[in-house]
Amino acid sequence: METCLNSHLSGKWYQIARSRINLKNDFSESLFYLSISCENNYDLLFVGINYDRSKIIKKFSMKIISKKEETILMIKNRCFLKTFRLLLHDKENDILIISDMKYKHILILSKKSSVNHEIMELSLSKIDFCKFDVTDIRLYSSSIID
Repeated sequence: METCLNSHLSGKWYQIARSRINLKNDFSESLFYLSISCENNYDLLFVGINYDRSKIIKKFSMKIISKKEETILMIKNRCFLKTFRLLLHDKENDILIISDMKYKHILILSKKSSVNHEIMELSLSKIDFCKFDVTDIRLYSSSIID
């Protein structure tokens, strides 16, 4: 993983879309703030905004593990450890596509709160979706624009 990728990941990321998973909290918006704590390690602050505009804030640490064929994201806090695959990092359009290790769920993040429909289609075309149920992806309101 190159250093410019590490610095490029820092900042505010908006959740554009995700698989419909049964969560205790179904947020109207989700934001992720990433800051580098040391090489390949990040501090991750998750902000979930409920429909009544109340917020849930959780702090995690994230480590990036680069393997020859894939990039793994390990996210943890005191009582939580989960690993994810980085499927796509589109630096030009500031889009991240992440999945769980079993390819059961997908998460699409962008540094912009809204993404042009054509740009989203281009990014999605770079992913092999045969492992996913794409009919189960939930878009966030006004996250995709024409």
